[in-house]
Amino acid sequence: MSSLDSSHRPDEQHAEVRCHSVNISEGGMALRSVVPFSLGEEVQVQFTLPGRKIPFSVKSTVCWLKSSLLGVRFVSLPSEHKSELQGWLARKLEEGLPDVVASQFRKVEDSLDNDLEVHNR
Repeated sequence: MSSLDSSHRPDEQHAEVRCHSVNISEGGMALRSVVPFSLGEEVQVQFTLPGRKIPFSVKSTVCWLKSSLLGVRFVSLPSEHKSELQGWLARKLEEGLPDVVASQFRKVEDSLDNDLEVHNR
C-alpha cells in the first residue's frame, strides 16, 4: 500500500490518497487509484519496502495516466534511499529469474572473470 499527498489540491478531502502500488523502479512507480490525478501534478509519495519499518517519503510528479493507473517519477529520492531501493530491486530480480537463466548469467560472469584474470597476469 502506498499513499500520495497532494497538498495543493483545491478539494482538501483528497489531500492524502491511499493507492496500491503496481510496479516500482529506481526512477518512479506505477499506482492504482480511484481518485483522479492530473498530468504534471506534484505529489509526495510515501511507501514502505517489504521487510522495512520506516517508510520512504519522496517528492514526485505524475508523469502518465491511464484509466485507474498513474505513473509517478521520483523527483527527490535521497541517496541512502536510492541505494536501498536499488539493492531491493536487484534481490527481487534475482529471486524472479528462472534457475536456467540465472545459471547462464553465472556462466557468462565466470567466463568474464576468467578472461580478466588472464589479462591481468
